Amino acid sequence: MNARLHAIGNTLAQRWCWSLLLTLMLIVLICLAGPMIAINEHKILAGVSTRILVSGCLLLAWALIMLLLQRRDQRRQLSDEQRDDLHQEQQLKKQAKDELGIIKDRMQQALQVIRDSSFYGKRGDRFRYELPWYLLLGATGSGKTSLLEHSGVEFPVNEQKDSLTHDIGHTRYCDWYFANHAILIDSAGRFTEQQGSGPDADIWQGFLRQLKLRRRRRPLNGVLLTLDLDQLLQDSEADLERYARTIRERMQELHSKLTIGLPVYLVLTKTDRLPGFREFFDALSREERDQVMGITFKESTEGTQASVLKQEFEELLRRLNSQVLQRVHQERDVARRGQLLEFSMQLAGIGERLALFVELAFGKTRYHNASQLRGVYFTSAPELEPNLDEDTAAIGRNLGLPRHLLPTTGANRGLFIRRLLEEVIFPEAELAGLDKRYENKLKWRNRLAYATALAVLVLGGGLWANSFLYNTERQHEMAARLEQGHDIQRQLPSVAGLSETAPLLNTLLDASRVYPADDQLSWTEQLGLYQGTLLNQMSSQIYDQQLREQLLPRIRRQLEEQIAANLDNRNVLSNALRAYLMLNMQRHLDPDFLKEWVGMDWSYRYSGQGQLQQQLTDHFDHLLKIGFDPVKLDKKLLISARNELRTEPTAELVYRMLQEDPSLVNVADFTFASALTSYPRVFDYDDYRIPALYTRDGYQRVFLARGIGLVKDIVDNNWVLGDSTELSEFEIRRIYSEVEEMYFRDYTEHWNTALNQLQIKSSTSLAEASAQLQAMTTGSRPILEVLQAVRKHSLLLDNAPQVAETAGELSGKLAKKADPKMRKLVASGVESALAEADANSARQTLARQFHELNVLLPDGQTPAPALQNAMDALFAVQSRFNAVANAPDPGQAAYKLARQRMNGDVDELGRLRQAMDNLPSPASHWLLQVADQGWFLMLSSTHNYIQQQYAAELWRPYRNSIAGRYPFDQQAEQEVALGDFNAFFGKGGNVDGFYSNVLRPFVSGNRGRLYARQVDGQGLPLSGTFLRQMSQAHVIQQSFFSENDSQAQLQFKMEPLALSSSLLKSELKLDGSSLVYEHGPIIGKQFTWPGTASRNLASIALHNLAGNHVLSRQSTGTWSLFRLLDEFQVESQTGSNVLKASLNKEGLTAQYLIASRHSPNPLNRQTLVAFGLPAKL
Repeated sequence: MNARLHAIGNTLAQRWCWSLLLTLMLIVLICLAGPMIAINEHKILAGVSTRILVSGCLLLAWALIMLLLQRRDQRRQLSDEQRDDLHQEQQLKKQAKDELGIIKDRMQQALQVIRDSSFYGKRGDRFRYELPWYLLLGATGSGKTSLLEHSGVEFPVNEQKDSLTHDIGHTRYCDWYFANHAILIDSAGRFTEQQGSGPDADIWQGFLRQLKLRRRRRPLNGVLLTLDLDQLLQDSEADLERYARTIRERMQELHSKLTIGLPVYLVLTKTDRLPGFREFFDALSREERDQVMGITFKESTEGTQASVLKQEFEELLRRLNSQVLQRVHQERDVARRGQLLEFSMQLAGIGERLALFVELAFGKTRYHNASQLRGVYFTSAPELEPNLDEDTAAIGRNLGLPRHLLPTTGANRGLFIRRLLEEVIFPEAELAGLDKRYENKLKWRNRLAYATALAVLVLGGGLWANSFLYNTERQHEMAARLEQGHDIQRQLPSVAGLSETAPLLNTLLDASRVYPADDQLSWTEQLGLYQGTLLNQMSSQIYDQQLREQLLPRIRRQLEEQIAANLDNRNVLSNALRAYLMLNMQRHLDPDFLKEWVGMDWSYRYSGQGQLQQQLTDHFDHLLKIGFDPVKLDKKLLISARNELRTEPTAELVYRMLQEDPSLVNVADFTFASALTSYPRVFDYDDYRIPALYTRDGYQRVFLARGIGLVKDIVDNNWVLGDSTELSEFEIRRIYSEVEEMYFRDYTEHWNTALNQLQIKSSTSLAEASAQLQAMTTGSRPILEVLQAVRKHSLLLDNAPQVAETAGELSGKLAKKADPKMRKLVASGVESALAEADANSARQTLARQFHELNVLLPDGQTPAPALQNAMDALFAVQSRFNAVANAPDPGQAAYKLARQRMNGDVDELGRLRQAMDNLPSPASHWLLQVADQGWFLMLSSTHNYIQQQYAAELWRPYRNSIAGRYPFDQQAEQEVALGDFNAFFGKGGNVDGFYSNVLRPFVSGNRGRLYARQVDGQGLPLSGTFLRQMSQAHVIQQSFFSENDSQAQLQFKMEPLALSSSLLKSELKLDGSSLVYEHGPIIGKQFTWPGTASRNLASIALHNLAGNHVLSRQSTGTWSLFRLLDEFQVESQTGSNVLKASLNKEGLTAQYLIASRHSPNPLNRQTLVAFGLPAKL
């Protein structure tokens, strides 16, 4: 037990376990308490799907965190061996980087030497390519350095630098040798021997990249591959093949990295190791030692082919053999003669291995191209002499280095090297290919440079010429336009109107715009002799002068004509006179008003001439901007107009000026849309704009501030009317009261209009209605915002103190002109007038108008009980709608609620209607709209649900087994199976089940005549066709299933009615029973349908007097009776339960009466034929 507890404790202590438990606890907390979490009254976790999504995100976050922590732990748990390997790998990379840096520095120094050395002279920018560069490749100890140092080639720059030409020991990096006509790079043997990975490979690749970077066109001019003759002879064939493949890899790397073809020279070193070599060549002179010993292939010859190489090698041997006899005769020493004879044989022995190596290292394969092998050469370079100078020996002792590792300055020359380099390899420097891509790039770069220079030259010259021509052209154009304007002005009569003056002004305006403004001028237009600034200034001055001389007097005349023509129209006269006075009284100048008023007059004068109107407006706008001197006015006309305006009631004038007060610009108009902050929107038609004057700010900042003062401004100091009048205290009271009455009348009208236009926004689904109701019942609650706005703008601050102060100042100013008694009378009169005016203030009328709405928010924030009950009812409706919308089957949930309402239950919508009755309009109207909309949407959802049930329970069985079949379709061949008929129409069948279980609560009337039941004025949108067919289905049920609830059965009586005298008898047979009539007593017979016989035969036969059949009809099947009756002409008799069936043929008649116990008679074919269910309700 303890062990188990211990294991459980260890598991719980695991990081993944306790963190998972915490995550699961947090998920449980979210699921249980999520609906109670709200931010700004918005329940962000109320939805089930939201909580599931948050829970999933938490689990995903836990899994990601665990994965990241696991990877971190794994990295921390790396073994010491792995860390050591990593450290070693980093050290190797650092070593490779450092060594590559050394090579880069040496290459940079080499380039610097070439550029700066006096030996090579001035090389210019092409110094990199003036001298060919050759790379020496070969294994370590293959004699590359010895080959160069004992070549006999002069390296003057190396000697000037007084530096050793090789590293201590073997070459570790790369050494540059500067010959008179070439640069040779002695590379370290490890670069040749590396196998494509490791630090040496990285250094080698970096070295090739540097070559490509420094000498893009032709990084190298050739490659000298040194091959130790001992390695060729002594290595096994496998080792030699392996080394040849390594050389092939180096060649392919050179080709792929440098992207050029390189001539390759195979140099076999240490040829003196062959027996007889020294004896054979000891007698050579100095010049003969420098000659070339080897094979040089022709350019058209593929030297990598074994056959070619062998052939050339044999030719070399032949030449050597031709010298053997002469050398033997010259040699006196018998032993040395033997060595002489052996040399040619030893040399011939390397042919096969040499051919194998060449073919493997340079030959063509399926995957590689052949290298450009130019020749195979034999060389010999002596070992460095063991004698050291004292200084070098001292350095070696101090460093503790062995003598064989110390450098020497031996001057012995090798054999067959100098002329190989100077006369074979160096002259072929141009055989190396060029980087075609780089060459093409250079060509295109040069072409682009030439084209650019040409384009700049052409473009620059063209731009300058264009600018010069542009300025010249503009000067001529401006001169022409000014001359044209001068001609128009000379021909312009003094009484010309604005339409005749416009061409002059247009021409001058165009002249001033010939040159664009400086800020709109492109730089290309300023090249050359630009004179636009000076000429623009001159033309603008001419244009401005003509505006003052031509346009302004005509506008004055236009306003004078307008005033004279509207002396009896106060609205036009007032504004026209105001505009007219502004031309003179510039302290009152309002450019916007003046431009608008004059432009309005132009729209009437020049109707249909939009272009002329726009031109005149632009000219006048410019005139207002530049300003003008005061215009002399017509005093006689001015006096006449002012006298007319003074006859207008002062109150109306004050009110009109309040409506036009400029300070209203600083007060915003009011719309309910701007006052409502909820989302989504719940109101439609909330954009009715209440002018700023009829808002609280407009009342306080304009009406209160300006109302009383305007009386004084208009009468005592009105600049439009031009005079002042002393008013009595009674006149002040009367004017202000009239203004206040007009103001609050319009104030109330605007707010009533805005409120009455507000309508609850229509919703298209219960989910949308739920979201809308949520916005109405949470947060700022739009209905409360509307009521708060009404309260704010209808309960205005008491204005009596401010009015009293303003009116007191006004009466004081007026009384200064009167005697002391008059001043006392004025003061007392104003005070009494204000007291009376405040008592009957129209402002109180405004408050009373909206009193019923204002009491819904007694303190402006908290709803009154009636309003709170309505908001609670709204919230209940919202909760119900939300539950329906989020139910697994919203249609079924809506159906259940609708069924309860149809059954008379009081639900949330009913309680909302009850709460609505306690609210004033329009608040009650808004709730009524909510209730009606909600009920409509619920019925719509219910209708959809019932449609689904109808399609599944009734329409589908009807379509599959009833529709288009006999007896419902008389022309149909296929018959309705009696079992399907019973299942569809029988008691408890499809029709009965759908009616009883689904439809019954939503219809009224008896089943024979159904109507859509309505609650609160709305019901299901059931079509008349559907209701009639459901009633018809009930008739069929009552007719066929009255005897047996589950089986269709008819009992009826048939009796003969008439038979033609020319007939002997009629015989009717139904399912084995027969009714025969022979002109005797009429005896009826009782029948039952369906019969019990298997054939279900129904027939009738008529016999003539001779006893022969003259007519015979028969039918079989379940519906044989009905098919037989289709042959008859059936008519209803008195009482719908009796039918007369007549059979007529060629004047022969047989008639029967068919009586049923049910009405209508089931055998009346219309009972079944008239039935046909629609696809939709």
